[in-house]
Amino acid sequence: MAFDPILAIRFSAFAVGMMAQSNQLSKGDVDELLAKASTHLDADDQFLQAIAGFALLYQANRFDAAYLASIGADLVRAVQLEMLPTAPDAHRVDIHG
Repeated sequence: MAFDPILAIRFSAFAVGMMAQSNQLSKGDVDELLAKASTHLDADDQFLQAIAGFALLYQANRFDAAYLASIGADLVRAVQLEMLPTAPDAHRVDIHG
C-alpha cells in the first residue's frame, strides 16, 4: 500500500484532537500538523480551515485545559466529517438542497 498524505493528515489531526482533550498536547504537535496540512491540502479546503482554526485557538488558549478539551473535540468532529463518503448524487440539488 502506497503512502497517502491525506490519510496521514487525518490520523494526525485525530491524534492532536485526542491529545488536546487529555491535556497532553504540545506546540510542536500542532505546528507539525499545520505544516503537513498546509503542504498537502488546498488553501480553500474546509479540513485545512478546521486545522488552521484549531491551531489559532490553541495558540491563544493553550493553558486552559477545559477549552483545549472543547476545541480538541471540535477537531475530532472535523476528522469524522472529513471521513464521510460523498454521496454519488451529491450534485443534485433536488435531493440534497
